[in-house]
Amino acid sequence: MSRDTENNRVQVLKEDIVIKVFSQVEGLPNGISSPSGVEVLGEKVYVADSGHHRIVVLDKSTGKLLGYFEKGRDDREYISEPRGFALLPGPMVLLADRYNHRVHILGEASETEN
Repeated sequence: MSRDTENNRVQVLKEDIVIKVFSQVEGLPNGISSPSGVEVLGEKVYVADSGHHRIVVLDKSTGKLLGYFEKGRDDREYISEPRGFALLPGPMVLLADRYNHRVHILGEASETEN
């Protein structure tokens, strides 16, 4: 997996050959913008979609949207440009929130969690 921040996409590489690109995802408002991190856990791909202030969860094989974590409704939940993240058992996401200067611990994404 490779994040291509300037081109707003994530690429799946095999021996330096692009075999799949995740960019415009059906059901995901506004596609992916400025991905700043990507992790794979089992059959799920987690993308830090910094331009839209969310973490996107995709199916590794199909690229289908499985869910996303998005900015919350109040100041405690608001995500402002997610940068780094780690996947924990559960699965849970430990998320570095760049402009709020804090770390979020998020549960599994739902299809419309926003």
